[in-house]
Amino acid sequence: YLWLLAMELTDTDSVDSEKQQEEVPVKVAVAKKEEPKIAPKPEPKPKPIPIPPTPKNDMKPWEIKVDANEGSDWAETALEATKIAIGSAQSAEDVQAIFKTNRATYDLLKAEYSSMYDDLLAIFKKAKESFNKE
Repeated sequence: YLWLLAMELTDTDSVDSEKQQEEVPVKVAVAKKEEPKIAPKPEPKPKPIPIPPTPKNDMKPWEIKVDANEGSDWAETALEATKIAIGSAQSAEDVQAIFKTNRATYDLLKAEYSSMYDDLLAIFKKAKESFNKE
C-alpha cells in the first residue's frame, strides 16, 4: 500500500513527475602529477675587480724621479723634468729647493754627463737670476 501511495505522489508531484534528463557524462580532468620545479641556479655575480692600492706618495716636494729603462736616455729625461719643475717654481727659494732635493740625481749626472750638468747649472742660474730681478 505504501508503495502505491509513493508512486501516486511521484506521478502527481511536479518535481518528480517530469522526465528525468539523461545524464551527460562529465569529463573529469585528472590532475597530472606535477614534477617539482627546480629553480634555475642564479648566475654568479661577477667578482669585483680589486683596485690595487695606490702607492704611498713618498716623494718630497720638488723631487724628480727618473726611471732608467733600457734604450732610454735618463739624463735627457732628468734635464727635461728639471726644466718643467723650474717652470712651475714661484720663487728663488723654490729653485734652490729643486736643486737641493734632487742633488743625488744631479751628482750622478755630473759624473756621467758633465756637459749636460753644465747646461743644468746654467738653467738653474738663469732661473734664480730671473726671480732675483723681480
